[in-house]
Amino acid sequence: MAPVELGDGRLFFCMELLQGEDLVPASEESWIPPERLIPILRQICKGLRAAHQAGVVHRDVKPENVLLIRKDGRDDHVKIVDFGISAMLAAGRAQERRVSGTPHYMAPEQIQCQPFDGRLDMYAVGCMAFALLVGVPPFTGETLEVVLNAHIDQEPPRPTLIR
Repeated sequence: MAPVELGDGRLFFCMELLQGEDLVPASEESWIPPERLIPILRQICKGLRAAHQAGVVHRDVKPENVLLIRKDGRDDHVKIVDFGISAMLAAGRAQERRVSGTPHYMAPEQIQCQPFDGRLDMYAVGCMAFALLVGVPPFTGETLEVVLNAHIDQEPPRPTLIR
């Protein structure tokens, strides 16, 4: 997204039109083979590193916010989208104290409204990788509270116990 200035000084934003699919599995039986998923995860990590170096933490990394498009004749080019709840980590700026994100991918410090940095996004990438490899997130439960507390109090299950 890049701001563009009109002749009269007004600004507007132009966004790239993306045609592709997100990483949401079609069902719990769906999964992405590791040999395909690992290069996708690598691109996600590189994209998040660039955001973090610019002082931006996404705070809502999840399969719905990763699009795979075709670029330069190749499939599986990653675009990370929806920085709507991202946090700017500019010098001297106070940390936001409200919980926001998607429960199945939230880091403990995010759940507990503690100060955070880019590692919060990397935790979400780990939860997402788990879900994409085995078909379910590492922590599930009947209620929001159960899922959030599991991120804080439990070890994730071994993926081989699920798939």
